[in-house]
Amino acid sequence: MKFLIDFVTIYSLYIFHLSPVLIFLASVIIGLALVVGKSEKWKKRDSIYFGFITATTVGYGDKTPKSIKTKFIAIIITFVGLITTGIFVAAGMQALAKTIEKNIDRTEFDKDMAKVMGKEEESESKSVEKHIEDKVQNQINEEVKRLIDLKIKNLSKIRDSISTETPTTEK
Repeated sequence: MKFLIDFVTIYSLYIFHLSPVLIFLASVIIGLALVVGKSEKWKKRDSIYFGFITATTVGYGDKTPKSIKTKFIAIIITFVGLITTGIFVAAGMQALAKTIEKNIDRTEFDKDMAKVMGKEEESESKSVEKHIEDKVQNQINEEVKRLIDLKIKNLSKIRDSISTETPTTEK
């Protein structure tokens, strides 16, 4: 229940902060719908009804524009409606993400997701052991590399000294 209350509260805050944009978009829809209604000789309430049915892409078909001009305006109403719907959906998704972040323990959630995805979960002690093992292995690798480089340098020095000491015999 707390999750639902948090979601509704956060969603309401998003909508409140977006209200100037949403009011503007609703005004555009109403204004364009009244233009269509005037051209088609509809009542104002029928025009507003048409505007919101078109904006939500429901389109019952009981009110349809007849002229090219009003059909074009109906297309614009549809696009504005899609933008408005997108804002509501985006606000809902953001509110849901914030609610999940606030209410769900990530470690438990990740363990549950690992089970669902069929991955074996590692206990914390195993992951610490793995980390230590990896660190030790890296140190060993670095030391082996250092020793090999040192051995190569020594062998190069010995080779150079041998090549300079080789006497040339002339008979």
